[in-house]
Amino acid sequence: MVVVALALSLVACAEPFVSEPDNRDDPVRNFDQLWTEFDGYYSFFELKQIDWAALYRTYRPRVTPMMAPAALFAVMAEMLDNLHDGHVSLHARFADHYYTALFTRAPRNFDFTTVATRYLTAENQTERGLRYGFVATDVGYIWIPSFGGDNLADDFDHALEGLGSLRGLIVDVRDNEGGSNSNSTPMAGRLADATRAYRLIQYRNGPEHDDFTPLRTDSIGPQGSVRFAGPVALLTNRRTFSAAEDFALALRTMPHVFSVGDTTGGGAGNPIARELLNGWSYRIPRWIAYTPDTVSIEGVGLAPDTTVWITTDDEAQNRDSILEVALAMIQKRF
Repeated sequence: MVVVALALSLVACAEPFVSEPDNRDDPVRNFDQLWTEFDGYYSFFELKQIDWAALYRTYRPRVTPMMAPAALFAVMAEMLDNLHDGHVSLHARFADHYYTALFTRAPRNFDFTTVATRYLTAENQTERGLRYGFVATDVGYIWIPSFGGDNLADDFDHALEGLGSLRGLIVDVRDNEGGSNSNSTPMAGRLADATRAYRLIQYRNGPEHDDFTPLRTDSIGPQGSVRFAGPVALLTNRRTFSAAEDFALALRTMPHVFSVGDTTGGGAGNPIARELLNGWSYRIPRWIAYTPDTVSIEGVGLAPDTTVWITTDDEAQNRDSILEVALAMIQKRF
């Protein structure tokens, strides 16, 4: 009877189980998580001279516990835009946000329809979208619209094999907004004549905004069984970005390659994807990439050897003056 009485006493004294509230959607917690993650991982605070703490003081008071998800998303997006970074993005079920000013501050300087209808003969397309053909009897043309996907170097090999014997080649990465270095690096290797250092990188690796690993040197050398070592013109515009800029960095070290067009977009931050408590995802750049002489291209881009813009008159006449200048320069190198 004593045991029974004790058991009844314990039941009577026990408090009912109360589950913790699920506050994963709390606007304040999610805003603080986003700010803190960037504070600890983002690589360009010092380079861009951004006062991240001041931005917290500006935007945090606008976040309230009961604000609607769309309103919170708008505040977060506005704060992130102060980074002026094309690799920074925010994604929710109902919206996606990117910083696009890097692309829109200059003319487009490209329309593949113009290239295809006026200049390109014997046009072909690879399985993953590379377009190639001839712009003169002995000058080939390859447009690489993206470095996304798997084993894209196989498509580049296919295009080079399809073009056959050439005296010159135009490689067009206008409107290529990047993808993966696992594609851009081996494709650059198809055009390399020797091994050379083409960039330096360092990762953010500590709590302070100036905590970085030592500089690491990346080199590019000949790769693959199908290669071209004759004169190459690389065409770029402001939408040449990310892995496409890595491709341009590699090619600019090669003496038989020259570039024509507009300055590239200026984004080589190698972002990682992370997730907020509420399920929204975002990207944070984690390294700084430099030219071999330690100049960062972030927010600046790579200027071409020869700057050419497509004018409104060119557009009216269905002319690609960038392509025309590149072709004339290649033919002078024969």
